[in-house]
Amino acid sequence: MNCPTCDSKRAERRLEKNGFSIHVCTECGHGRMWPMPSESELKMLYSRNDSPNLENGLAIELEALLHDDRDTFLRYFADRLDALERFVPNFRAQRILDFGCASGLFVQALRYAGVDRAEGVDIIPELVARGRAKGLPLTLEASETFVKDKQDAFGLICANNVVEHLRDPARVLAELRAALAPGGHLYVGVPNFASLQVKLAQERSPIIDPPHHVHYFTPDSLHRLVERLGLEVLFVGTLFWGREADVYLVSKGVPSRLAAWCRMLSAPLKFGVERAGLGGIVQLVARRS
Repeated sequence: MNCPTCDSKRAERRLEKNGFSIHVCTECGHGRMWPMPSESELKMLYSRNDSPNLENGLAIELEALLHDDRDTFLRYFADRLDALERFVPNFRAQRILDFGCASGLFVQALRYAGVDRAEGVDIIPELVARGRAKGLPLTLEASETFVKDKQDAFGLICANNVVEHLRDPARVLAELRAALAPGGHLYVGVPNFASLQVKLAQERSPIIDPPHHVHYFTPDSLHRLVERLGLEVLFVGTLFWGREADVYLVSKGVPSRLAAWCRMLSAPLKFGVERAGLGGIVQLVARRS
């Protein structure tokens, strides 16, 4: 199987975990799970909501942490909202899709941030139902059918903690590109395979999590993939120990106050780690011409 980001055939086995191998492209450093699961196997896996390493597995813990409080929502999603503020002109006026929205918490955050036309789509019935119960405009549908009749429909599409779970990320991102209006923007957030924690912890890092994480992006490999799809990349950066780490620690049994304290304790390292591209999350913003 060729590398989805640079099309190279050269790869080497690098890590082993959960009975799977991680093969790494020797050209661009992108990793992918082997053997690769089928689409039906992935759909069955992601229909569950009990894995703390899946976005849908974190949704309930995150709901409890945010307490349905406007200020708490805006603080938690501050990094994501800041990237949109910096690189998407007048983003609050756009029609926005949160792709892989789980229970719609980021849709709710966008509303708190002043966005009137924010909606979400996901494949997990229980989580979509939770968001709909709060009045959020969420759709229960697979990506290929949802975007099929929505060409040029959105000014901004966000996909956070989604692309690393897709068997064919290039195909899905191409579908999302088609759903963007000319001049529209794409935001992608994925775990960073080149992060400090992966370098230090190797397969013990929660980022290395086959079969939940199928693809392993670096800042460079995500940039290459999005650029190959004909989008203009405006920004690529990494985040180190953001507020999303709080939820992961809480899901592992760490008290929420202790999780927040750990994040604050790491603050002196934040600037240097992010500047070196070693943060745990890759953020990318791109524009359709």
